[in-house]
This record gives sequence, structure tokens and C-alpha cells, in this order.
Amino acid sequence: MLCYSCIVGTGIGVGYNPPMVAGWSWFPDKKGMVNGIILTGFGAGGFIFNKIGTSIVNPDGLSTPFPPEVSAAFPTMLRKLAGMYAVMSIVGSLLIKRNDAIEAQAKGAAVPEAIGIEFKDAIRSKKFFTLWLMILATAGPMLNMGNLYKKFAISSGSEAISSDVFQSTMGGIGAIFNGLGRLFWGAVVDVYGFEKPYGVIALMEVALLLMLPRVTHSKALFGTVLCGIFFCLGGNFVVFPTVNAKTFGVRNAPEIYR
Repeated sequence: MLCYSCIVGTGIGVGYNPPMVAGWSWFPDKKGMVNGIILTGFGAGGFIFNKIGTSIVNPDGLSTPFPPEVSAAFPTMLRKLAGMYAVMSIVGSLLIKRNDAIEAQAKGAAVPEAIGIEFKDAIRSKKFFTLWLMILATAGPMLNMGNLYKKFAISSGSEAISSDVFQSTMGGIGAIFNGLGRLFWGAVVDVYGFEKPYGVIALMEVALLLMLPRVTHSKALFGTVLCGIFFCLGGNFVVFPTVNAKTFGVRNAPEIYR
């Protein structure tokens, strides 16, 4: 489990930042839009691979308690998904290119945002700790629910939402809303800045988490609230990279954000 967690975390960190940094160099005044478009694909990819993974490990849509053959297929699913991810990552990395001409021009003009502050100065600043606490407060609960919604549905005791087929379908649809949230909030943060969109996201999260235990009797209501949670989750992971780059500059933004 430790190896799995470390490898996944490293892979996400490596794959998350380079496309955004390259995109910022092409559209320096549209960081939110760039982050939103890139991270839409990052989040919505779960829609496709949720279905692929389920078709490998549980093709018959069996519900808990799962028979032994479902557990036995889990390692095979991981290997097949890893192979797909490797091919797609290699191809994608070959397509990423920074706009060195614009960056050189910006540095020549001594634009502070294009230069950015040093990593050690950023992580010691009050702004860094404030942003860190803010993302911990709003992204943490959404990540937990996004990862544990199946367990929550099963433990609720509601037959309406306990089906593995329903839960997998909602995971795929939720991934789409995760991606749409990143696209939407990325455009919003470019227009309204960070504070107002963040405040709206935080209020929506509180309302959705309070509603979730009260809608387990209905597939439609549970699915709607769950999609709203994924929508807000996507918002967190686009507004914070954007405000990070605008606050500390783009030079060390990936390291600071990680």
C-alpha cells in the first residue's frame, strides 16, 4: 500500500505540473483558463478509466460482498491500467512545448510575475501558509468523499444506492463533473480573481456535505449531490494553482504548489 501510494502520488505530481507551466508560457494572462482546460482532461479521464477498470475487475457488475474472483482480478487491472497510462504519458510528454520566445521577452522586460520569487522565500511566507490552510480546509473533505463515496453508499444501508454498477456509473459521471468544474472555475477565477470564487466553492461544499446523508434514499438526489461534490473538488484544483502562480510567480510555481 505504501509503494502504491507513493508511486501514484509521484506520478500525479510529475504529470500535473509540466502541461500547466508550458501553457502559462503561451497564455501568460489566462492562467485560470489554461489550468481549467488542462485539468479538465486530468479530472474527466476518470470517466473513461473508471469504466475500463470496472470492466476488468468486475465485468458482471457484482455487488458486495464480492466473490474471490473480483479480488483476484485486481492486480491484473492495475497492470493493464499502468500500461495504458505509460503509453499515454509518453505520447503526451512528447507534445508539450514551452513558448521560450515569450518567456525570454518577459524576462527581458523584467516582469515580476514572469520571474517569480525563490522557493524557500515562498514557503516561509504568510501567504503560503494561508493558502495551504485554505486548500486543506476545502479540498480535504471533497477528496475524502470523492474517494470514499462507494463506502459511504454501502454503509448507508440504502438499497437504492448500494449497487456496484450504480456506484461505478456515478464515479464516471462524477469525473466528468470534476473536469467541467475545473474548466468552469478556471474561467471564473480569471475574471473575478481568487477570493470570490473560493468563497462560493466553500459555501457550496458545506451545503453539499450537509445534504449528502439526507438523500441516500434516492439515486437521483444522491447522484446530483455527488456530482456537485466532484464539481467543487475540480474547482479547488484549478483556483489554487492559478492563485499560486499569480501570487509567487511562474518560475517556481510547480514546486511551490506541490
